[in-house]
Amino acid sequence: MKHLSISTVSSSMAKVILWAGFPAAIMLFSYLFSVVFSDSQVSRNTWYAFEPEETYTVTGSPTFIDDRKDVKYYTNVPHFLKESQYSTNSLGLKLSWDRRGSQFADITPQTQREVKGRLHKASIWAWGGNYMHELAIIFARPDGFSYGVSFGDLAFYGWRHLNIGIPQVISTANRYVDGEDVFSFQTFRIYTNPRERVNDIYVFLDNFEVDEEVSFTNYDGYDIEQLIKATKNQQETTTDATAN
Repeated sequence: MKHLSISTVSSSMAKVILWAGFPAAIMLFSYLFSVVFSDSQVSRNTWYAFEPEETYTVTGSPTFIDDRKDVKYYTNVPHFLKESQYSTNSLGLKLSWDRRGSQFADITPQTQREVKGRLHKASIWAWGGNYMHELAIIFARPDGFSYGVSFGDLAFYGWRHLNIGIPQVISTANRYVDGEDVFSFQTFRIYTNPRERVNDIYVFLDNFEVDEEVSFTNYDGYDIEQLIKATKNQQETTTDATAN
Protein backbone atom coordinates (compact mmCIF):
# COMPACT_ATOMS: atom_id res chain seq x y z
CA MET A 1 0.00 0.00 0.00
CA LYS A 2 1.40 3.35 -1.08
CA HIS A 3 1.42 6.13 1.50
CA LEU A 4 1.38 9.81 0.66
CA SER A 5 3.78 11.98 2.55
CA ILE A 6 2.53 14.95 4.52
CA SER A 7 4.48 17.31 2.28
CA THR A 8 2.82 15.86 -0.84
CA VAL A 9 -0.68 16.27 0.63
CA SER A 10 0.08 19.84 1.75
CA SER A 11 1.40 20.72 -1.67
CA SER A 12 -1.70 19.28 -3.39
CA MET A 13 -4.06 21.11 -1.06
CA ALA A 14 -2.20 24.36 -1.63
CA LYS A 15 -2.59 23.94 -5.40
CA VAL A 16 -6.32 23.26 -5.04
CA ILE A 17 -6.79 26.33 -2.82
CA LEU A 18 -4.71 28.42 -5.18
CA TRP A 19 -6.67 27.45 -8.30
CA ALA A 20 -10.00 27.68 -6.48
CA GLY A 21 -9.21 31.16 -5.23
CA PHE A 22 -7.73 32.45 -8.46
CA PRO A 23 -11.07 33.21 -10.21
CA ALA A 24 -12.35 34.97 -7.11
CA ALA A 25 -9.21 37.06 -6.96
CA ILE A 26 -9.60 37.98 -10.63
CA MET A 27 -13.24 38.98 -10.04
CA LEU A 28 -12.28 41.10 -7.02
CA PHE A 29 -9.44 42.76 -8.93
CA SER A 30 -11.72 43.51 -11.87
CA TYR A 31 -14.39 44.96 -9.58
CA LEU A 32 -12.03 47.22 -7.68
CA PHE A 33 -10.31 48.62 -10.73
CA SER A 34 -13.43 48.98 -12.86
CA VAL A 35 -15.24 51.10 -10.29
CA VAL A 36 -12.88 54.07 -10.21
CA PHE A 37 -10.35 55.09 -12.80
CA SER A 38 -8.14 57.96 -11.72
CA ASP A 39 -5.01 59.72 -12.81
CA SER A 40 -3.24 62.78 -11.47
CA GLN A 41 -0.62 65.34 -12.37
CA VAL A 42 1.33 67.89 -10.34
CA SER A 43 1.84 71.39 -11.70
CA ARG A 44 3.12 74.68 -10.29
CA ASN A 45 0.52 77.42 -10.61
CA THR A 46 0.54 81.11 -9.75
CA TRP A 47 -2.56 81.75 -7.67
CA TYR A 48 -1.90 85.41 -6.91
CA ALA A 49 0.54 87.53 -8.91
CA PHE A 50 -0.18 90.80 -7.01
CA GLU A 51 -0.80 92.70 -10.22
CA PRO A 52 -3.08 95.80 -10.48
CA GLU A 53 -5.95 93.80 -11.97
CA GLU A 54 -6.21 91.90 -8.68
CA THR A 55 -8.14 93.42 -5.76
CA TYR A 56 -7.24 92.94 -2.09
CA THR A 57 -8.98 94.04 1.11
CA VAL A 58 -6.83 94.79 4.16
CA THR A 59 -8.42 94.46 7.61
CA GLY A 60 -7.08 93.64 11.07
CA SER A 61 -7.62 92.90 14.72
CA PRO A 62 -9.40 95.50 16.92
CA THR A 63 -6.15 97.42 17.54
CA PHE A 64 -5.40 97.73 13.81
CA ILE A 65 -5.34 101.40 12.73
CA ASP A 66 -7.32 101.33 9.52
CA ASP A 67 -6.89 104.99 8.54
CA ARG A 68 -3.08 104.67 8.67
CA LYS A 69 -2.86 101.71 6.31
CA ASP A 70 -1.50 102.19 2.82
CA VAL A 71 -1.96 99.60 0.06
CA LYS A 72 -0.38 100.21 -3.35
CA TYR A 73 1.09 98.41 -6.33
CA TYR A 74 4.74 99.04 -7.08
CA THR A 75 6.95 98.20 -10.04
CA ASN A 76 9.66 97.11 -7.58
CA VAL A 77 9.91 93.33 -7.88
CA PRO A 78 12.59 90.70 -7.10
CA HIS A 79 15.40 90.54 -9.68
CA PHE A 80 14.59 86.91 -10.44
CA LEU A 81 10.98 87.75 -11.32
CA LYS A 82 11.98 90.80 -13.32
CA GLU A 83 14.57 88.93 -15.38
CA SER A 84 12.26 85.97 -16.03
CA GLN A 85 9.32 88.31 -16.75
CA TYR A 86 7.14 86.44 -14.24
CA SER A 87 6.08 89.68 -12.56
CA THR A 88 5.86 93.39 -13.30
CA ASN A 89 4.36 94.58 -10.00
CA SER A 90 4.34 93.81 -6.30
CA LEU A 91 1.86 94.70 -3.55
CA GLY A 92 3.23 97.13 -0.96
CA LEU A 93 1.64 97.46 2.47
CA LYS A 94 2.06 99.91 5.33
CA LEU A 95 0.41 98.54 8.48
CA SER A 96 -0.01 99.93 12.00
CA TRP A 97 -1.56 98.91 15.32
CA ASP A 98 -2.14 101.15 18.33
CA ARG A 99 -0.25 98.88 20.76
CA ARG A 100 2.10 95.93 20.86
CA GLY A 101 0.74 92.45 21.46
CA SER A 102 -0.58 89.46 19.55
CA GLN A 103 -2.30 91.33 16.72
CA PHE A 104 -2.90 90.53 13.06
CA ALA A 105 -3.75 91.99 9.68
CA ASP A 106 -5.41 90.14 6.79
CA ILE A 107 -4.68 90.76 3.12
CA THR A 108 -7.68 89.09 1.49
CA PRO A 109 -7.95 88.60 -2.29
CA GLN A 110 -11.31 89.30 -3.87
CA THR A 111 -11.03 86.08 -5.87
CA GLN A 112 -11.07 83.01 -3.63
CA ARG A 113 -9.18 80.05 -5.07
CA GLU A 114 -10.69 76.63 -4.36
CA VAL A 115 -8.43 73.69 -3.52
CA LYS A 116 -9.28 71.29 -6.35
CA GLY A 117 -7.04 68.41 -5.32
CA ARG A 118 -3.94 68.10 -3.18
CA LEU A 119 -1.52 70.95 -2.50
CA HIS A 120 2.06 69.86 -1.91
CA LYS A 121 3.94 73.15 -1.50
CA ALA A 122 3.41 76.89 -1.52
CA SER A 123 5.85 79.72 -2.11
CA ILE A 124 5.81 83.51 -2.07
CA TRP A 125 8.27 86.35 -2.53
CA ALA A 126 8.29 88.67 0.50
CA TRP A 127 10.21 91.83 1.37
CA GLY A 128 10.66 91.69 5.12
CA GLY A 129 12.31 94.85 6.43
CA ASN A 130 13.86 92.72 9.22
CA TYR A 131 10.66 92.69 11.29
CA MET A 132 9.98 89.75 13.60
CA HIS A 133 6.36 89.66 12.51
CA GLU A 134 5.08 86.43 10.95
CA LEU A 135 3.58 85.79 7.51
CA ALA A 136 0.98 83.02 7.19
CA ILE A 137 -1.69 81.81 4.78
CA ILE A 138 -5.18 80.79 5.88
CA PHE A 139 -7.48 78.21 4.26
CA ALA A 140 -11.15 77.81 5.18
CA ARG A 141 -14.10 75.47 4.62
CA PRO A 142 -17.76 76.46 4.15
CA ASP A 143 -18.54 75.13 7.66
CA GLY A 144 -16.27 77.78 9.19
CA PHE A 145 -13.28 75.54 9.95
CA SER A 146 -10.02 77.30 9.08
CA TYR A 147 -6.40 76.21 9.04
CA GLY A 148 -3.26 78.34 8.87
CA VAL A 149 0.23 77.57 7.59
CA SER A 150 3.15 79.83 8.48
CA PHE A 151 5.96 81.00 6.21
CA GLY A 152 7.88 82.10 9.31
CA ASP A 153 8.95 85.57 10.39
CA LEU A 154 10.02 88.48 8.21
CA ALA A 155 13.28 89.07 10.08
CA PHE A 156 15.45 89.54 6.98
CA TYR A 157 16.47 92.34 4.66
CA GLY A 158 15.17 92.66 1.12
CA TRP A 159 13.38 90.07 -0.99
CA ARG A 160 13.34 86.41 -0.03
CA HIS A 161 11.63 83.44 -1.69
CA LEU A 162 9.73 81.65 1.11
CA ASN A 163 8.69 77.99 0.70
CA ILE A 164 6.51 75.74 2.87
CA GLY A 165 4.91 72.30 2.71
CA ILE A 166 1.12 72.07 2.89
CA PRO A 167 -0.29 69.72 5.59
CA GLN A 168 -2.44 66.77 4.55
CA VAL A 169 -5.45 68.18 6.40
CA ILE A 170 -5.68 70.90 3.76
CA SER A 171 -4.39 68.89 0.83
CA THR A 172 -6.91 66.05 0.96
CA ALA A 173 -9.55 66.34 -1.72
CA ASN A 174 -13.17 66.48 -0.60
CA ARG A 175 -14.86 63.19 0.32
CA TYR A 176 -18.37 64.20 -0.72
CA VAL A 177 -19.64 64.54 -4.27
CA ASP A 178 -21.26 67.92 -3.55
CA GLY A 179 -17.94 69.42 -2.42
CA GLU A 180 -19.24 70.57 0.97
CA ASP A 181 -15.93 70.00 2.77
CA VAL A 182 -13.61 71.48 0.15
CA PHE A 183 -11.06 74.10 1.26
CA SER A 184 -10.64 77.53 -0.30
CA PHE A 185 -7.83 80.01 0.09
CA GLN A 186 -8.99 82.71 2.49
CA THR A 187 -6.28 85.28 3.23
CA PHE A 188 -2.63 86.22 3.71
CA ARG A 189 -2.13 87.09 7.37
CA ILE A 190 0.52 89.09 9.23
CA TYR A 191 0.84 88.13 12.92
CA THR A 192 2.61 90.72 15.06
CA ASN A 193 5.37 89.77 17.47
CA PRO A 194 4.63 91.21 20.96
CA ARG A 195 8.28 92.31 21.26
CA GLU A 196 8.39 94.09 17.89
CA ARG A 197 7.34 97.63 16.94
CA VAL A 198 3.89 97.88 15.36
CA ASN A 199 3.76 101.41 13.92
CA ASP A 200 4.23 101.86 10.17
CA ILE A 201 5.34 98.35 9.28
CA TYR A 202 6.23 97.88 5.61
CA VAL A 203 5.71 94.55 3.83
CA PHE A 204 5.85 93.75 0.11
CA LEU A 205 4.45 90.59 -1.48
CA ASP A 206 4.83 89.07 -4.93
CA ASN A 207 4.01 85.90 -6.90
CA PHE A 208 2.24 83.38 -4.65
CA GLU A 209 2.53 79.90 -6.18
CA VAL A 210 1.35 76.40 -5.25
CA ASP A 211 2.36 72.91 -6.34
CA GLU A 212 -1.05 71.45 -7.05
CA GLU A 213 -1.89 67.80 -7.73
CA VAL A 214 -5.20 67.46 -9.54
CA SER A 215 -6.80 64.03 -9.93
CA PHE A 216 -8.90 63.06 -12.91
CA THR A 217 -11.50 60.56 -11.74
CA ASN A 218 -14.14 58.57 -13.59
CA TYR A 219 -16.49 55.80 -12.49
CA ASP A 220 -19.86 54.35 -13.32
CA GLY A 221 -22.21 57.14 -12.27
CA TYR A 222 -19.66 59.99 -12.42
CA ASP A 223 -22.14 61.88 -14.64
CA ILE A 224 -24.55 62.05 -11.67
CA GLU A 225 -21.87 63.65 -9.50
CA GLN A 226 -21.36 66.29 -12.18
CA LEU A 227 -25.15 66.84 -12.36
CA ILE A 228 -25.36 67.38 -8.58
CA LYS A 229 -22.54 69.93 -8.65
CA ALA A 230 -24.02 71.78 -11.63
CA THR A 231 -27.45 71.94 -9.94
CA LYS A 232 -25.91 73.20 -6.71
CA ASN A 233 -23.91 75.90 -8.50
CA GLN A 234 -27.03 77.02 -10.35
CA GLN A 235 -28.98 77.26 -7.08
CA GLU A 236 -26.21 79.32 -5.46
CA THR A 237 -26.07 81.65 -8.46
CA THR A 238 -29.85 82.13 -8.33
CA THR A 239 -29.73 82.83 -4.58
CA ASP A 240 -26.98 85.42 -4.99
CA ALA A 241 -28.86 87.14 -7.82
CA THR A 242 -32.05 87.27 -5.72
CA ALA A 243 -30.17 88.71 -2.74
CA ASN A 244 -28.68 91.48 -4.87
